[in-house]
Amino acid sequence: MYKEVIYNMKVFELLKSLPRTGRVNADKILKKLKINYCKKMGGLGKNQKKNFLNYFHIEITKIFWIMQND
Repeated sequence: MYKEVIYNMKVFELLKSLPRTGRVNADKILKKLKINYCKKMGGLGKNQKKNFLNYFHIEITKIFWIMQND
């Protein structure tokens, strides 16, 4: 259920929803990661996903576990 919601969410909106991350910080993160403002989470390329996960120190194994138990 959550997987579908997150996949359809824009990366910018997801970043803005994080604590202490407003519009300006979200924009800086997108530029640093070279992700377009209009991209959705499900539309990220392989390298963009890897860079996004590395930026937030998210382990790939945790993502697979969450997706399998959803």
